[in-house]
This record gives sequence, C-alpha cells and structure tokens, in this order.
Amino acid sequence: MTDEGLLAAAPLLGALPARLQEELLEAAEPFRLPAQEWLFREGEPGDRLYVVRAGRLRVVAERDGEGHVLRLLGPGAVLGELAVLTGAPR
Repeated sequence: MTDEGLLAAAPLLGALPARLQEELLEAAEPFRLPAQEWLFREGEPGDRLYVVRAGRLRVVAERDGEGHVLRLLGPGAVLGELAVLTGAPR
C-alpha cells in the first residue's frame, strides 16, 4: 500500500481533502519502533499522532503490574490522534 493509500484508508485521515493528506505526508517523519518497545505510555503529552505503516502494535493496559492487551493494530491504524486534537495527555 502506498503512503497516499495508507492515509486514504485511515478513517480519520481518509476524510480529509487530498491536499491536506499530501501536506501531512510531507510533514511526516518515518519512525521505526523496535519489537517489544513502548511507543508511548498513558499520561504522556500528546504531541503527535501515528499511522501504522507495517507490522502490528499492541495496545496494552498495565494493571497490577501485568500488561493486558486491549487491541491489536495493523497497517492503516491511526493512534494518538485524540491527544493531539484535544491537547489532553494520552
């Protein structure tokens, strides 16, 4: 899937006009997350959003010292957008 197709397929970003999608792609900074590493944690500042380009991410809640998988995200998934849009912590 092309980067353009990736944004077009994302529910929130796909509704944007094509020119805004192009601007987002121009401003995007590719980021590779090593396996088993945290992307961000609850309560951190919401300074950017992420689109999964390849691979999978687990959304994990830590409870009683253990991680519980809440969701599994794959290519095209957008995350972190609510914190960016509202200015609230993650």
